Amino acid sequence: MDSIRHVLTLILVIHSSLTVVHLQTAIPFLIGTKFDIFANFSTDEQEEITKQAKRFAKAMHASLIFCSTAASINVQKIFKIVLAKAFDLKCVIPEIDAVGEPIVIYVDV
Repeated sequence: MDSIRHVLTLILVIHSSLTVVHLQTAIPFLIGTKFDIFANFSTDEQEEITKQAKRFAKAMHASLIFCSTAASINVQKIFKIVLAKAFDLKCVIPEIDAVGEPIVIYVDV
């Protein structure tokens, strides 16, 4: 758990640094990979990781998406959401917010 918290802290520091440079042009996303492995974690671990990821995404004003290329989970959705945000298009992909599910949070971030 400490290594996950360390990685998320590094992401927040990098985001803070980049925000100064790209204040108006960057669209922040926090993408959690390896969801296929995450799905095998205990419920307690999943809850903690999801809680921390949501907290960091909120601090970054970033969309949060859990994905897995190996299991083809949310890969196409990432591209659709990125394009919708980049070109200010309406996105109708439903948000998923439940612990243990492949999180997709992109509205009102």
